[in-house]
Amino acid sequence: MNKDTIKDYIGVTIGVLFMTLSLNMFLTPNDIAPGGINGLAIVLHSGTGWPVGVLTLAFNIPLFVISIFILGTHFGVKTLYATVLLGITIDLMSFLPVLTHDDLLAGVYGGMLMGVGLGIIFRCNATTGGTDLVAAIIKHYFPHLSMGTMLLILDTIIIVMAGFAFTAELALYALASDAIAVWVVDLIQEGANEYRAAYVISGHGDDIETAIMSKMERGVTSFNGRGAYTNQDKKVLFCVIQKKEITQFKEIIRGIDPTAFVVIFQAHEIMGEGFEEI
Repeated sequence: MNKDTIKDYIGVTIGVLFMTLSLNMFLTPNDIAPGGINGLAIVLHSGTGWPVGVLTLAFNIPLFVISIFILGTHFGVKTLYATVLLGITIDLMSFLPVLTHDDLLAGVYGGMLMGVGLGIIFRCNATTGGTDLVAAIIKHYFPHLSMGTMLLILDTIIIVMAGFAFTAELALYALASDAIAVWVVDLIQEGANEYRAAYVISGHGDDIETAIMSKMERGVTSFNGRGAYTNQDKKVLFCVIQKKEITQFKEIIRGIDPTAFVVIFQAHEIMGEGFEEI
């Protein structure tokens, strides 16, 4: 087993622990059932008293086996490891204290911890099974349907079931918790979006390029372009800057060519020399 694989398993373990904290300390004790198999397990736990971890495994293991037969083995051992570990740790760590009985606080902090756990697991190229596998199986037979649409439908069904099992208000808290978890997952997956990418099109491209590199110490990539309307040749500059540098960036351009065409957009992830390793 190489070092990267070991790091992935450590990451999956940490992610599962965050999910367990979310379920045992916030969501389950307050009957807040977010989407997914975990939410369904919470609904059934409320009605039957059966352990949430056992219910999670009871749903996930058969789904995993079915997905292997239908979709192949590409889901991998890490997903099976995450699925089994989550089911075990939920019940083994049921002694954890309940930190709040305020439904709003439970939904917010439960969603945040759930998002952190899922985000770490996804970064390690694994999942915890559940509705992801259900959606993948459905897509196998109905390829025209998008994964996002199917996941939304499946989660909505489970949250509606929670509304009938508990109250409509708790279902709304569950929906909010789900939204927070998705936001945190994206934040972990894509970073905090501290960087912005920019295109600058100007007839004074050489001067702007020199100013950006000397005053901001940022690398610039340039290539030749031609305006289709004016039929004039102009230099096109591409640069990545930090969010806090946007004002300085625009001031440099305005001081050299106020008529320049500038496009600044959010860069979700920057990899390569000077940034994160690929």
